[in-house]
Amino acid sequence: MSIYVKQEVKYFVARHNTTTDQEELMQYQSYAGAYMPTQELKSATAFETVEKAKQLKDMLNMMAQFTGATYEHYVLKQDSNVTQVEPTV
Repeated sequence: MSIYVKQEVKYFVARHNTTTDQEELMQYQSYAGAYMPTQELKSATAFETVEKAKQLKDMLNMMAQFTGATYEHYVLKQDSNVTQVEPTV
């Protein structure tokens, strides 16, 4: 079997600005020690479990509520199924 045949599942946290209707993904910036918005999926922080993504979502929603920010955070799931196509005779 090929090493490329696999299924990967990743979870991302995104935010929706309810005032401007803008949507962004969250990316961890180690220099600042905080999550910052990004437009690129490849730059966003990926989590291997939905539980970790939900924990971050809950924390960011609490911070938004505490500061009065107009953000609603949610979790996205990305499935990557790579399969081999058998040649037909």
